[in-house]
Amino acid sequence: MKKILTIICILSVVFNTDLLGQKTSEKETKKGSLSGVIINDESNQGLEFATISVYDKEESSLVAGGISKTKGKFKISVPYGTFNIKVEFIGFTPSLIENIVVNKDKPNIDLGTISIASSGTDLTEVEVRAEKSTVQLTLDKKVFNVGKDLLVGGGNATDVLDNVPSVTVDIDGNVNLRGNPNVNILIDGKPSQLKGANFLQSLPANMIDKVEVITNPSASYDAEGLTGIINIVLKKQKGKGLKGSFDLDLGIPTLVGVGANLSYRKNKINLFANYGLSFRKYQATGYSEDTFFFEDELPSSFTNRRIEMDLGGLTNNFKFGSDFYLNEKNILNASITLQTIRSSNSRSNFYEDFDSYKEKISNELRTDEEEEKGYTFENSLSYKKLFDKKDQNLSVILSWSDYTGDENSDINEQLTDDKRNPIADPSVFQSSNNKESNRTFLFQSDYIHPISKKGKVEFGLKTTFREIKNDYEVAELDGAVWKTIENFSNEFIYDEKIYAAYGKLSNKIGKFGYQLGLRSELTDLKTELIETNEINDREPFLNFFPSVHLTYDLPKSNSIQLSYSRRIGRAYFEHLNPFIHLVDDRNIRRGNPNLNPMYTNSFEISHIKNWDKTTLSSAVYYLRTKDVVNKLSQYDFENNFVTSIPYNLAERDAYGLEFSISTKIKKWWRLNASADFFRQITNGYAIDSDFSADTYTWTGRVMNKMTIWNNIIMQTTFSYRAPKLNTQGKVKSISVLSIGFSKDILKDKGTVTFKINDLFNSRVNRFEKFIPNRSTIGEVQRRPRSFIVEFNYRLNQKKKRRGRR
Repeated sequence: MKKILTIICILSVVFNTDLLGQKTSEKETKKGSLSGVIINDESNQGLEFATISVYDKEESSLVAGGISKTKGKFKISVPYGTFNIKVEFIGFTPSLIENIVVNKDKPNIDLGTISIASSGTDLTEVEVRAEKSTVQLTLDKKVFNVGKDLLVGGGNATDVLDNVPSVTVDIDGNVNLRGNPNVNILIDGKPSQLKGANFLQSLPANMIDKVEVITNPSASYDAEGLTGIINIVLKKQKGKGLKGSFDLDLGIPTLVGVGANLSYRKNKINLFANYGLSFRKYQATGYSEDTFFFEDELPSSFTNRRIEMDLGGLTNNFKFGSDFYLNEKNILNASITLQTIRSSNSRSNFYEDFDSYKEKISNELRTDEEEEKGYTFENSLSYKKLFDKKDQNLSVILSWSDYTGDENSDINEQLTDDKRNPIADPSVFQSSNNKESNRTFLFQSDYIHPISKKGKVEFGLKTTFREIKNDYEVAELDGAVWKTIENFSNEFIYDEKIYAAYGKLSNKIGKFGYQLGLRSELTDLKTELIETNEINDREPFLNFFPSVHLTYDLPKSNSIQLSYSRRIGRAYFEHLNPFIHLVDDRNIRRGNPNLNPMYTNSFEISHIKNWDKTTLSSAVYYLRTKDVVNKLSQYDFENNFVTSIPYNLAERDAYGLEFSISTKIKKWWRLNASADFFRQITNGYAIDSDFSADTYTWTGRVMNKMTIWNNIIMQTTFSYRAPKLNTQGKVKSISVLSIGFSKDILKDKGTVTFKINDLFNSRVNRFEKFIPNRSTIGEVQRRPRSFIVEFNYRLNQKKKRRGRR
């Protein structure tokens, strides 16, 4: 083991020292030294082969490094300057020593005895450095860095999330975590306008730095999200001087993407900016076959539907911000985010109606030409105060955002022949307009206070105000006059206020670590229909959400964690809007203002094991949810349309096992694989019917990355989602294989990537649905196969190389 550790540490130091050799040589006429002794704080024994890294304080770049020798002693030559020193050893919590000054007055600094603790507290990290991405496992979250994944370039946030283990994206672009869509998505740690399905599809992947998945959040996080939290962290360049990267993407179907990530650091000011432009046009297709039953349960009629969609548009994403280092203890950050969306979408539904003998009755064509534009503007201001005591700090965040959207549709419905040629004047000619605004204000303050060498307490307050207005109007042409359809037109206002406070205690005793937390949230919710003067002003309700995280360090590089949290799933804005939304004259959606929040008790046991070239992590979890919300459909036989309304069902139990493995098979070949097996049992009664489902299902991913020839890297990714039963039908299996190749050029300053997403064009969502008097089978493909070429150029920075620790 000592030989292996020695090789790893020597290679790391030699590699980094070589990169910085030129810079160091410029200062070698003014050199000093750093020395000290590294010990295990429990046994007080010296640690041999520990890694010491010396970083320039201003630039945060590696200046020098070394390895501790017998009895933990070390001595490193360094140039004059101010440094931060990081001490690391496998299985131990890294130690950081800041603001060490080496100059002509004090050229040789003795750091004395440096004690480091065995890992296991809430700051402990076990890192799996892979070719694709970095996986960090801490006490209450997992971090998936986008890293060097060849298959997300040119894509959007939806493509990135679809590559994260245990996360899937459904047919409508909604994100699921462990098979459940009730997950709270944050942007840079805060609730954001930029998190709905439409916004995620318009956020370029090249603006994303990493994705944090928190399945059992501690009390310091919002209680919203039954299965946890997904935090999308946007890129923010760092480093002295001007640094950055640029991206250009071209693809088929039509894709043009441009991205830039820049930063400029001088003295106490760091400026950063991100920009992403994306223009897309693509086609989506689908079909469905309906069988209708009368009272004698024999088929009475049939309907086939063909769906064709031309989708896409232009999106712009821009973020600008600055870090102001007022002094070493006070940091101020300000940022502005702007997103614009302009899209043109065309949809057609072609219906073929048959009688009970499958003799054709009629054809009907419904077209919808939609123009949409939207603007999102977000502002954020934060302040952080550092104290003399290590890890003691105070932070304050203030943010506000404003979204305005306008959607217009022209709808034409008429009878046709088999070739879709009109045989009569339009039976329906409608126009719809949907104006929506969403304003959010957030205030948050957190304080961390160390109480011992390994213990600390945390306290925090948070307030969120949100107001959503939705003005929806449908008009129909009657002769030469447009008349408003009263049943489909109204203005809906959603007003939400949440007041939260939390406290958290964490510590470590020997090999045992614990974290205990309690969060309280007071929710004040009101909905109002303006035209009909319907007000649903609920009484404010107060909830408490405890969390517990326990860890224990086992021998031979094993670690085990036990966690519990209570979560809430408040009804979405769309689920509460009681007014009818017209999909077409055969399918109608509406909300339910009487929905209650869902509550979940979540339990999880996780384990990680490290070998020489392989890391295996696993987790067993159980979720008990009450007042489960399901969207249920009813068929009106007399008027021939389906109405979909969300209802609270009784309860759901979910049991699951997930694991991921990262292994280096050969020097040129790395394999990553993950799988999530789970069972969901739903029991409930609504609209005079029993709605129960018991399903066993699983999802899995396998990624291979190989250096095949002349430093060309090839990556293949295969994903599979097994069939899944729900309360009114079944979602069938889906499998996708993607492949990509990359090559560094321009002396490693640039990278060219070619990829094929969904090589066999198999990303097709197939389904079956059964409701009283009607059964449906069908499929929809919203994301067809794509071919993308990407070019990345790095300015004043090297390509990030990742080894495995």
